[in-house]
Amino acid sequence: MKSAIALPIRRILWLRPALVLAVILVVITAGIDLYDNVLLERILIGLFVSVVLVVGLQTFTGNSGLVSFGHVSFMAIGAYAAVLVIMPPEQKAYTLPRLTGFLTEIGLPFIPGMLLAALATAILAAVIGFPLMRLSGSAATMATFALLIITHIVLRNAEDYTRGTRTMYGLLPYTTLWMGLLWAVLAIVAGFVFKESKVGLMLRATREHPEAAAASGVNVVAVRWVAFTVSAFISAVGGALYAHFITSISPETMFMHTTFLTVAMLIIGGMENVSGAVVGAVVMTVLFEGLRAIEIWISTFRTAGGTAAGFTEVCLGVAMIVLMVLRPRGLMMGKELNWPRWLDRAVGGQSAGGEVDLR
Repeated sequence: MKSAIALPIRRILWLRPALVLAVILVVITAGIDLYDNVLLERILIGLFVSVVLVVGLQTFTGNSGLVSFGHVSFMAIGAYAAVLVIMPPEQKAYTLPRLTGFLTEIGLPFIPGMLLAALATAILAAVIGFPLMRLSGSAATMATFALLIITHIVLRNAEDYTRGTRTMYGLLPYTTLWMGLLWAVLAIVAGFVFKESKVGLMLRATREHPEAAAASGVNVVAVRWVAFTVSAFISAVGGALYAHFITSISPETMFMHTTFLTVAMLIIGGMENVSGAVVGAVVMTVLFEGLRAIEIWISTFRTAGGTAAGFTEVCLGVAMIVLMVLRPRGLMMGKELNWPRWLDRAVGGQSAGGEVDLR
């Protein structure tokens, strides 16, 4: 009987880091839901959106070694595309009065609309990404930064579809606590599955030794292109979740500040693995919210003779410098989380190398 139970468990042992992360997030969510604090719920939903975005970035940057500043572009495109296909037609009549074509009549449910928007974004990323993936090093990084700027300018000027520089209000709050958890867990599983796939393995080979990987028959451009497209899909899902969480968007809300935070989360946690992406998102969220609370307290009571404008950003920058000095590879140091060793022994499995055991 024990063997019959252990067999299906052994088949999913390779997914254990994703399962550990999922269980941790579910436990935290259940606790916050029972506590019923609106502020904590909003912070946790924001964390789930960040997890989706950082895992999307890690899928490409972590596996390829190419730092991308352009993935917030796909977040923005996914957010606006989701709004265009999800918003009810009667609301579009006054929110986007100059909208034309089939978009004026379409009004899909949230999940189908979000997936359709993410698919459209991924197709666009596939078209854009193929020439970009021929670049390497600083040239590739600068090209993705240029993509971010181009996307921002296009969104600011496409007034018929985005309201231009004006904020788009009145989006329905579909991204609830458990909805955010669902997509955060799905993003973690997708990121880990891609990492452990054949394409992911070949991509990591190009990260470590691109010349040797190419000499071994790996098509460097193709595997980078696949990762770029997959990561764009995940980032677009994050954008749709974000838009229907804050219920108002503008091109400015998904530009430099969001790019900085997303890249910082990945670097602090460790870009080489999915656990690092999640841990980085958690640590940065806790730091940001804690420092912001202190800044508000100082400003409210005018401690130290005045307001504390910029306190959060300065302290966050100092904390990042200290963390990078102490842990240059990130907090996870290139390792994935793993469940306790006794559970591995109970099902007859072995702990994989490069994983951190929870004792």
